[in-house]
Amino acid sequence: MALACRTVPLEQEPRGLVVRPRPGGGPDQALVFTNEGGIHELECRGAAGGYTLGPQLASVGSRASSPAYDPATNAVVFGVPGRAISKLDAGNRVTAVSGPTSGSGDGVGPATSLGCVLALAADGRGSMWVADVAGLRRLDTRSGEVATLAGSEAPRGFWTCLAHDPIAGGTLWAATGKTVCHVRTEGDDALGRVEVVAGDWDEQSGVDGSGPATRFRWIAALLPVSGGRLLIADDSDLCCMDAGGAVSTLLRGCLIRDSVRHMALLHSGELGAAMLDGRLALVSAGDFTPCVQRDPQPSAAATDRLLSLLAPQAEAYGAGGSGGEGAAGSAVVTVRVGDRAFPVLRSVLAAGSEYFARLLAPGGGFEESGAAEVALPDADPAAFAHLLSYMYGTSLRLSGASSPLLSVPPELLRPTTALAGWLLMGGAVAALTEQLAAAATPASVLSDLAWVDAHGMYDGPGGAAEGLRGQGDMAVAPPTVRLDKDARGLVVRPRPGGGPDQALVFTKEGNIHELERAGAAGGYTLGPQLASVGSRASSPAYDPATNAVMFKASGGTTPISRLNASNAISLVTGPSYRCGAADSVGPAAGFACILALAADGRGSMWVADVAGGLRRLDTLCGAVTMLAGAAVAAGDHTWSSLAQDSIADDTLWAATSTALCRMRTDGNDAKGRVKLVAGSWVDAGSGDGSGRTARFSAVSALLPLPGGRLLIADRADLRCMDAGGDVTTLLRGCFPFNGVRQMAVLPSGELGAVTGDGSLALVSSGDFNPATDHLLTLLAPPAAEAEGAGGSNGRGTAGLPWSVTVRVGDRAFHAHRSVLEAGSEYFARLLAPGGGLEESGAAEVALSDADPAAFAHLLSCMYGTSLGLSGASSPLLSVPPELLRPTAALARRLLMGGAVAALTERLAAAATPASVLSDLAWADAHGLTELVERLTAYAVRKRKAVELDGLEEFTERCPQQAAKLLRAFPRD
Repeated sequence: MALACRTVPLEQEPRGLVVRPRPGGGPDQALVFTNEGGIHELECRGAAGGYTLGPQLASVGSRASSPAYDPATNAVVFGVPGRAISKLDAGNRVTAVSGPTSGSGDGVGPATSLGCVLALAADGRGSMWVADVAGLRRLDTRSGEVATLAGSEAPRGFWTCLAHDPIAGGTLWAATGKTVCHVRTEGDDALGRVEVVAGDWDEQSGVDGSGPATRFRWIAALLPVSGGRLLIADDSDLCCMDAGGAVSTLLRGCLIRDSVRHMALLHSGELGAAMLDGRLALVSAGDFTPCVQRDPQPSAAATDRLLSLLAPQAEAYGAGGSGGEGAAGSAVVTVRVGDRAFPVLRSVLAAGSEYFARLLAPGGGFEESGAAEVALPDADPAAFAHLLSYMYGTSLRLSGASSPLLSVPPELLRPTTALAGWLLMGGAVAALTEQLAAAATPASVLSDLAWVDAHGMYDGPGGAAEGLRGQGDMAVAPPTVRLDKDARGLVVRPRPGGGPDQALVFTKEGNIHELERAGAAGGYTLGPQLASVGSRASSPAYDPATNAVMFKASGGTTPISRLNASNAISLVTGPSYRCGAADSVGPAAGFACILALAADGRGSMWVADVAGGLRRLDTLCGAVTMLAGAAVAAGDHTWSSLAQDSIADDTLWAATSTALCRMRTDGNDAKGRVKLVAGSWVDAGSGDGSGRTARFSAVSALLPLPGGRLLIADRADLRCMDAGGDVTTLLRGCFPFNGVRQMAVLPSGELGAVTGDGSLALVSSGDFNPATDHLLTLLAPPAAEAEGAGGSNGRGTAGLPWSVTVRVGDRAFHAHRSVLEAGSEYFARLLAPGGGLEESGAAEVALSDADPAAFAHLLSCMYGTSLGLSGASSPLLSVPPELLRPTAALARRLLMGGAVAALTERLAAAATPASVLSDLAWADAHGLTELVERLTAYAVRKRKAVELDGLEEFTERCPQQAAKLLRAFPRD
C-alpha cells in the first residue's frame, strides 16, 4: 500500500474533527471544531484537493473538544469547558446533555458532574462512553444519565483516547499514551475488565510488534477502520494494528509531534487528522473504509443444505425408500475396504469424492449392477478411514475438516494419497502432497520420485487444497486457575534430588515458587518461595547443559541470570546496557530488549533481542555472539517467540506475530538461514492451512511436542502445527484476548499456559489429533462384530451395531450408532443393552415432535465431535435466529451439554430489552437454568429499558421467576 501524506492549512486552529450524515441527504459532512469556539463544515476547495472552513454552523464557546457522532440520536456529542457535555443536532442547535455540577458523581442531566472530559466514543446504541480522570463513564444520550463503569480505570495514568470496537460487541478500545487496551463494557463483574492488547504501561519507544512486544511513543488518537483494524496516531507516526493485535508503522513522520487532536475518514476517501498548528494532515491511497458492525445473522440456506445432505426427501431415492434397506436407491451405501465394511450416507460419498459422485449417479453403474456394496479390495482400510472422516467434515462444511489428513501417520501417507487420487478427491490429494513433500529427505527423495511417477501424483487432480479453514470454531475455554500472585513465567525442570519434574512460576512481584497441586479437584497453588529475583523477571528457560533455569532479570538493562538446582541466583550477562553493541562476555555483554529465550540442550541459549535479531549465549562461559542472517526478513517486526526444534538439531523455531519460521543455527553462511514455514510476513488472520496458506493473528508462545509437532499460542487460540507444516486450531478463544506469555507441559500431563493477565490456563487430554484406531473403531467395527448381528450389507436397522435411523417429523436421518452414542447422552442410554430400543424391536428412533432442521444441525455437530474435528461445533454457529430456541430445547432433551452451552451463549447474546421477558419465560419452561440466570442478569442491567407490556403475562406464566426478578431489581 503506497500511502501519500500532505498537509493543508486551515484558517483557524482545529480542536476536533468529526463526520456525520449530511442533514437533508447527500455525501457525509465533515465538521471542524475550532479553538475560537465555532463549528464549521470542512469544504473542498478547487480541483487541487485543498480544503477550507465553510460558514460557521454553530458557536459552542472556546475550547470545546472531543466531538463524536451518536447514531442513536443523530447528533454530535462533545465536551465543553466546565466539565459538561453538549450536543449538536441535525438542525445545528446546541443543547446541554450533562453537567456542569462540580465534582465527579453520577447523576442525570445537569446534576451530573464529570472530572475532566478527555475523550468520547459512541457505541451506536445510545451509549456515549466518556473518559475522565477517574475512569470511564457511560452517558445515556437519550436520558442524560451518567453511570461509572466499575473496574475501568487505567492501571497507570489515565485514558487519553477512546474508540468503539465494532467487531467485538460490548467492547471499547482505550489508550493511554503508551498502551492500547480492550475494555469490556458489559456485565457487572469488574474483574478483568481491562486487557492490554499492545504496548506497555511503563516502557516508551517506537517499536512495531505483536501485543505487549509493541512499544508506542505517545498515542494521540484512535480510529477503527474496516477489517477489524485500528489506526493509531503515535507521536508523529501513523500506525495500524490489525485484527490480531500486530502493530506496524504505515507512515513515519507524517504528523506533527504531540499535535493530533482527532482523525476521521473524509467522504473523499482520505484520512484526515486535525493538528494543533492549524493544519490538516491528509493521507491518501490507503484502503481506509469505515468499519462495519459484525456480520449479519446466518440465513436458512445452511439449514436447507444440511437437511438435503443428512436427510433427503424420500422421493429422492425412488422405490428404495428411506429406510436404508437394500443397496439400490438406499440412503446408506456400504463400502467394503479390505476386511472392513463402512456404511456411509450416499450424500456424503457423492459430496466428498468425484469417483463416488459418478458411480452413484443414475446411469453411473452402481444401481444398474444390483450390487449390495461398493468394493475397494486393494485399498487400505486405515487410509479410507481418514479419507471418509475428511469427507464427512467437508460435506458438512465443518471448519476443522482437514484435521483427519493432518493426523495420517507417516507410514500411511503414500497409501492414503494414492487412494485419494483414485477416488478423485482433489483437496485431499493437495493436502497430502504437502505432507509427502515436507517429509522427503536426501535419502528418500529418489524413492519418493519413483513412487510419485508410478502413481501419477504430479499436481494432484484438484490443484490447490480445498479451504474449509478454521473460521467458525466455537470458543472453548479450558479451566483457568487464578494463582495467589500474578504469574510472568512458567518453566519445568528436573526436581532437585529426584522425583517427578518440578514446575516453577515466576511472579510479577519477583519471586519464584513451585506450582503445587491443590486438593483432589485438580487445582493448583503456589508453594513456598524458592528464590527472589526482583520484579519483572520473565522468559524462564531450562538449560540441560548447566542444569539451571535461565531468565530475563528485572531492570531496564535486561541482564540474564540463572537459578541453579540449589535455588541460588547468579548473574550470567549484563547489566551493561549497550543497544546493538559488539559481542562480549559476562557482565560486559548487554541486550537492548530481550523478547524470548530458548535452550538447545547443548550449552547454547538463544536470545531474541529487539536490537539485533538472534544472539547466542554460551551458558558455560557467558560469551554472547550475534547470529548473522537471523534478522526478521520483513519490515520492522521482531522475533516474539522462540523454541528449539524437537526433531532437527541446529534448528530453532522463531515466530513474529504472523509468521512462523525455521532458523538454521549452524555454520557461518548467513544466506538462507531463515525459512518461512507457516503464515505470512505481512498478512494476519486465523485460518488453518498448510504452510504459507495458514494465517496467524498474534503468535505469543511456542512449545515443541514429540513427533515434530509444535503448539502455538495465537492471540486467544491454541493451535498446532504438525511435522509437515499443517496448522490446525485445537481450541478457539481459550485464552484471554491479551494472549499467553509462556506454555509448558506440566508433570500432570496437562498443558499449562501463563496468560497475559497473570492467570494459569490448563488444557487436558493431549491427544491433539484423531488416531487411526479411533477412526476405524468409529466408522468400521471389525467384521466379526458387525456380522454377528445381521451382516454388513446395511439392510435393516434394529440390532445392527452401526446404523440407526432417527425419524424427526417427516425426515429420516441415517446415522452411525457410534456417532449418536458419542454425541448424545440420550442416545448413549437408549442404544445401550437394556436401554429399550433393541428390546422394543423398533426399526427406528422417533422424535416426532422435534424440528428436523434443528436435528440436522445437532447431528452435524455430533459427527464433527465424534470424529475429533477442530471445527465440530461450527454447525451451531450457522443456526439461524428463528431456529435457536427449538435447537437449544432439542439439545437439552438429547442431553448434549456442549451444544446447550454454545446455544445458550447465542440466545443470551440475542436478547433485547423488548424480548427479554419472553425469552425468560421460554427458558424457564424448557429448564435451561443457565440461560435463565444470564437473562435475569441482563434484565436487571437493562431494567430502565425493559418493555413492561409483557410483565403481567410473564408473572402469570412464571410466578417464581417473576418474584426472583423483582427481588433482584435495585430499589432506586
